[in-house]
Amino acid sequence: MGEKDLGFYNRGVEFEFLDSTEKSGNFVASESVVGTLRAHLSAGEIDRAATLYQSCSQDLGEELLKNLAVEGKPMVEALAKMFAESRDYKHAARCHERLGDLEQAARLAEQAGAHEYAARLFQAVGNLEAAARAYLCLGKPLDAARLYQQAANPGLAAEAFEQAGELIAAADAYAAAGAPSRALPPLQRVGPEDPRFGEARLLLGSLCARLGQFDAAARCFVATLRAGPPMHADVTVEMFYRLGHVYLKLDDSLRARAAFDRVEQTR
Repeated sequence: MGEKDLGFYNRGVEFEFLDSTEKSGNFVASESVVGTLRAHLSAGEIDRAATLYQSCSQDLGEELLKNLAVEGKPMVEALAKMFAESRDYKHAARCHERLGDLEQAARLAEQAGAHEYAARLFQAVGNLEAAARAYLCLGKPLDAARLYQQAANPGLAAEAFEQAGELIAAADAYAAAGAPSRALPPLQRVGPEDPRFGEARLLLGSLCARLGQFDAAARCFVATLRAGPPMHADVTVEMFYRLGHVYLKLDDSLRARAAFDRVEQTR
């Protein structure tokens, strides 16, 4: 009898050896393997089921879960244990979702690298920071930033916004997190071609003033007002107003008065 014709039986389940050119140590299961796996699980023989499941060369997970929606709770629990013991975390996650344990399902999906699935499950249970982490793994920092904001974590939101290239949003979040100095570099990277350049410079100068860097604040405002691109009137008015207060901090009442006069002229 040739190698391909060799077979053996385990509790009525037929296996055929793989070709010698195939990956060694695994077996191709005949159709009856699913039934035998279910028999092991029904008998509470999780370890035997897991050993048998792992020995099969083909992925039987989908076949085992095709009736998951109508499966009884004991079988779903047994399947979840077998999948987890076999390190098939994605299918284990689906079982836990079916059981209503969404937090555990999300963590298993995360272990499986199924980050889209994990993000959806984490959001469903209100674990927004974990969902945001999953979106970062997916290369979606803007989605992550918004979730960090909802989770009231402006520091991580700021980092994610910066990663997404949303520099003004990042600066706002850094400021909200009590880290105004970290807001300065993103704002300095906003170029004059950006439609929100004036807004970025207004925020940059204001944060410099908040940090006590009044000379830097004045230079920022003056340079923008003199040579910057056209800005919305409201931004221009606010910039002159804040420049006036910066000059007062610098004990330069003459320039402060001139800035306040420009506020009235620009309105």
